[in-house]
Parts: sequence; structure tokens; C-alpha cells
Amino acid sequence: SIRPGLVDMESMRHLPNTVRLETAFTVADTELGIARLLDPEDVDVDRPDEKSIMTYVAQFLHRYPEGSEGRRRSSVPRQIKSPKNGEKKLKKSSSKTDLLKVEVKKTSSKSELKRRDSLK
Repeated sequence: SIRPGLVDMESMRHLPNTVRLETAFTVADTELGIARLLDPEDVDVDRPDEKSIMTYVAQFLHRYPEGSEGRRRSSVPRQIKSPKNGEKKLKKSSSKTDLLKVEVKKTSSKSELKRRDSLK
């Protein structure tokens, strides 16, 4: 958590998703300096746009790379390919930025495959 207690989570539990999302985006913008790139209607769907979500989340990682109170974020597992057999394995990472890079790369690869398929 970047600033614990900024939002009263308990009072938000029973509110509709769109209200909670609106609150989250507004607080991130006004209190944390994270530009509002999304609207609740963009996110509260069965399949929100993955690239839009990743772009929004990346703002947090760039603005707060050390996490809250200036300390390093805890290690996060990330997927890597084993040089021996190509299997994906989990490896400890020192930053969530590495996880974001892996997710963006996976998204880009999927987009490239779809583009290739459409050209056939």
C-alpha cells in the first residue's frame, strides 16, 4: 500500500463496483498524482482492455518504485524461460516492474500472433 488509510476500505465494501472504481481513480489522481486514464465503465466489464489497465498500473510503478515509506517492494515471482527446455519457471524478482514487463511482453506477443493470423 502506498498510503495506508487514504481510503476507508470497510465503508467501500458494499458499494457498487462503479462507485468504488470512481473513488479509486479520483483518489489516485488527487492524492497520489496518478493521471486518470480510465473510467469505471472501461474497467467494470467482463474483459477490460489489458493494455489500458497495464498502462494505468505502470504509472503507479513509475511514480512509486520504492513502494510506501521509501522501502523496496517485496520480491514478486516472475515467469522466465528456462534455457534448457523452454519451460516457464518462477523466479524471484526484486521489483513489480519486472512482472509488469513480463505481462506487457506477453500481451505484445499475443497481439503479434493475432496480427499474423489475420494476414493468413
